[in-house]
Amino acid sequence: MAPLEGAWRCLSAERRIPAPKSDDRVRRLKMLENDVAEMNGEAGLLETVALDRGQEEKVVARFKADRDEQYREFFDKCADPEAEIAKQTAAEHFTYAELEENDVDLKKLQGWLDKIRNLDFYGAALAGRRQSD
Repeated sequence: MAPLEGAWRCLSAERRIPAPKSDDRVRRLKMLENDVAEMNGEAGLLETVALDRGQEEKVVARFKADRDEQYREFFDKCADPEAEIAKQTAAEHFTYAELEENDVDLKKLQGWLDKIRNLDFYGAALAGRRQSD
């Protein structure tokens, strides 16, 4: 991947999700801005404020709804590895390869959940829910 393409992917990932301001986000965005400048590109960083409380509440509600949808999708996918483990147990298929495969699946799910939580700035309703709930 070309350096510019990598920087664009990072910038567009940050740009797609307007997030509450934090020192870490500002630092990361400034680093991306510097990367773009080093490649003879131009970048600008903006801070926005909602016009009024009602507009802010709409944005927050949208964030929460989007995260809830991601949590629902995550919980649906959690059933797949559980079903596979039940199937392997019933067949008494206990091999190291199967264990490795299950471990990889679990790590993917954990990574996915971490990504959702990192975007859950406002505490979506399903944030604390367990799959069994």
